[in-house]
Amino acid sequence: ALSSDRVRRMPNSFLPPAPQSHQRGVILLGDAWNMRHPLTGGGMTVALSDVYILSLHLHKVNDLRDWVQMTAVLKKWWWERKGLSATINILSVALYDLFGADGECLTVLQDGCFKYFERGGESVRGPVSLLSGIAPSTSLLAYHFFYVAFYSMWALFAYPRPIPAPRTNESHTNGTPHLTGNGEIHADKRYPDTRVMQTPSILDYPRLFWLSCRVVRPSTGPLLMLADALM
Repeated sequence: ALSSDRVRRMPNSFLPPAPQSHQRGVILLGDAWNMRHPLTGGGMTVALSDVYILSLHLHKVNDLRDWVQMTAVLKKWWWERKGLSATINILSVALYDLFGADGECLTVLQDGCFKYFERGGESVRGPVSLLSGIAPSTSLLAYHFFYVAFYSMWALFAYPRPIPAPRTNESHTNGTPHLTGNGEIHADKRYPDTRVMQTPSILDYPRLFWLSCRVVRPSTGPLLMLADALM
């Protein structure tokens, strides 16, 4: 495949779980029943949790061929697994949508997400607890989700952002911008992608405010999934 350049890719899509009590004698687990993006590695976490919860209920069943009794067990299992599975499913899709796409608004959220982690403490402990399944809480997920969104907006005004370096005839020997004695920034024309960090000024605030408002739009997808999971 490598020599013939025929490496094939299969897109991974989200497969929401469905009640299983309608099919006698069959119980599906793992990605065969509930699939999410593998970015967070949550598939095994959800599958092992499903096995554990289901085993607690099956231990009380006298006859596995009694489908009336099995239907009641599967319904209980369906609701008990929902907290952890919904948390990990939504988190995996949200992170893939955030880091797997391009756009100015998504870049703002990406930078804000990393700056949020740099805070340490609960800003790291909470998301890691969600990723690992230790804290299967959709309310905790919503808390950190909105915190990252609003923190990203605040970071627009508080932190320097990369901008294209000014074009001049002078350049540094390695093509990177350098600061002269009079404070002018010079960049090599051979490197058009050169960036310099600039702290926003008060003149940038109107544009940054409009950009911060647009940041909310990419957040609506995971928010709708979260609302659906709570229903």
